[in-house]
Amino acid sequence: MASTSGSGSPGKARPNLLFVLSDQHSSDMLGCYGNRQVISPNFDRLAAEGVRFDHCISSSPVCTPYRGMLLSGQHPLRTGALDNDLRMLPGDGAYLGEVLRDAGYRTGYIGKWHLYGGDRVRPIPPGPDRYGFDDTFISNNCTVTFDEERAYYWDEQGNRTLYGDWEPYAQTRQALDFLDDQPTEGPFALFVAWHPPPSRYAPIAKTRRRTAPSTGDRWP
Repeated sequence: MASTSGSGSPGKARPNLLFVLSDQHSSDMLGCYGNRQVISPNFDRLAAEGVRFDHCISSSPVCTPYRGMLLSGQHPLRTGALDNDLRMLPGDGAYLGEVLRDAGYRTGYIGKWHLYGGDRVRPIPPGPDRYGFDDTFISNNCTVTFDEERAYYWDEQGNRTLYGDWEPYAQTRQALDFLDDQPTEGPFALFVAWHPPPSRYAPIAKTRRRTAPSTGDRWP
């Protein structure tokens, strides 16, 4: 979604940029793609006011490689993000967030990151590993717990902070705070990356492969 905002060049305007990502979300699970059983008015409105693709193909439809391609514009063979939990190489100013930042955009990233490699439970430090999203960066890197008692993010001091709410709701509020804080002059670029629903299924599948229930047991 884009709207116009003033730039440093007199007489010109540059669009504000908002990217919304929903993890493992099939296109046929949206009203704008013809599913009348799914109520998705906000996505439908975005589709109606913007561009909706009938065909979109990824050369590597896995979390880390695909997110790396979105933010770098490069194939995973070039960025090193070949599989989940492999850190993407530095962009040296060429990645999307870095290009926007250097062009005068205020950049923000909220939600799932999954580009830092290795241990998922750690914050992403300021600097080159944020790939240009320097103004606002609120993420938990990658997690599979989204309920109000366990969902968390890392603050700028590297402290693990509980959301106290269903993760997408809390992240949406953070995104709205980012938008409310933007001055009228100059453009911004914000990524909002919601994470669910993977954990609703993956842990159960793993449990079923590992053990069989006895009579009367209930799956979590």
